[in-house]
Amino acid sequence: MPFHVHLSPARIRALAVSTAILATAFAAPGVMHAQEFMSEEELLQTLPGHEAHSVDKKGNAWAQVYSARSGSKKSGVFNGVWKTDKYTGKWTVKNGQWCEDTGDWQGCFQFVRIDAKTILAYRDGQKQKQWTLK
Repeated sequence: MPFHVHLSPARIRALAVSTAILATAFAAPGVMHAQEFMSEEELLQTLPGHEAHSVDKKGNAWAQVYSARSGSKKSGVFNGVWKTDKYTGKWTVKNGQWCEDTGDWQGCFQFVRIDAKTILAYRDGQKQKQWTLK
């Protein structure tokens, strides 16, 4: 015994729109794909010689000014301010990551470019805060 379903024209249009939205979402660039992190060369073109601003997990503002890249070196120094505390450190690019060491703290990040002045940090595969570049 055949089974028949009767759909009104309005219901058919709604289903067609829903299907089109889902098809577009899954075909959109970046959807269901691995995150595309900046390469070492992109990191070296983006951060050295610039100032970065963001906030930590508790919402405390920080800013860091990175030395310009010297020749083919993949390292330099930076000065920073967190809340009202000033500090210095060293930066280096290794294994596709931007690494920082202040003596008291060290860590490495990967970044996804959001736009010309904004990058999104990832640490140990976990999304962090956006950094604004000046």
